[in-house]
Amino acid sequence: PLLQRTPRSKPGRPASVVLVPTRELATQVVRNLAPLGAGRGLRVAAVVGGVSLFAQRQRLRAGVDIVVATPG
Repeated sequence: PLLQRTPRSKPGRPASVVLVPTRELATQVVRNLAPLGAGRGLRVAAVVGGVSLFAQRQRLRAGVDIVVATPG
């Protein structure tokens, strides 16, 4: 349902957010959602701790439709 209801978004304004408890789970979710979303023209990215904040910020600014993130 998430992939069906998520519209293409403007750069810097993701349309959907998926919160998961761990960085490893975020990676797994992105690995599974990205190919499915690509079929609909959707871009998926993870926002997690322990990774360059600058690189993640640039990715969001470039345009992401679905963000998979961990709290904190």
